[in-house]
Amino acid sequence: MKHDHFGDILKHLRKDSGFKTQKQLSDSSGISQTTLSRIEAGIQKPMPGTLKMLAKYLQTCTYEQLMEKAGYFEGDLSSEHTNSHHMPTTIAEHMHEPYTIAAHHEGEDWTEEELEEIERFKQFVKSKRKQ
Repeated sequence: MKHDHFGDILKHLRKDSGFKTQKQLSDSSGISQTTLSRIEAGIQKPMPGTLKMLAKYLQTCTYEQLMEKAGYFEGDLSSEHTNSHHMPTTIAEHMHEPYTIAAHHEGEDWTEEELEEIERFKQFVKSKRKQ
């Protein structure tokens, strides 16, 4: 699925916020230049966490506005949705929905040590939320 409309919006917001290049925004935000390039090209839909990071650096748009522009919310965030699939109505509700993060490494299985390290990193990331 193409997400080129949001890519054009992101490119415009990036430039309006003083980042002439994707590399400049990447260096400031910590989001890889490859990811920014794929989003702007319409190849990749940004994850909510990516949008949250970008909102800190894009001076003309809030996190909520980015979420809506990226297609996570349709229209009025407070309206009831009539279809059978529940759509989140607030950012907080969206962030509490479970989602999967997968790591793939072709050609090799994960060792027990590597899996333990991944688990430690996961706990480290969670601990940062509480600070």
